[in-house]
Amino acid sequence: MAEPIVYCAVCTKPLRTRHEHEVAVCSSCGPAYRAGAKAALAPLRKLVDEQAEDEGLWFIGQTAPEAYLQQALRRLHAAIEGEP
Repeated sequence: MAEPIVYCAVCTKPLRTRHEHEVAVCSSCGPAYRAGAKAALAPLRKLVDEQAEDEGLWFIGQTAPEAYLQQALRRLHAAIEGEP
C-alpha cells in the first residue's frame, strides 16, 4: 500500500523528503515559516525574561504546593529558553 501524500502546512505542495515530513513544511517554505514562528514567540520570550527578573516568582517554596509550583515554573522557563 502506498504512503499517504502529506502536504506542506504553508503552501500545500506535496512533501517529498523525510525532513519535510518531520517538520510538515516544504523546503522552499521552511525559512519563512521559521522566521514567522520566531516572530510569534518574541512576546513569549519577553514575558519569560520579565519573569526571570521578578524575585517574587523565584522564592523557595515552603509548602509542598508552593514547591511544586516553583518546580513547574522552572521547567516551563527552561523549556522556553531551550535548556535541558
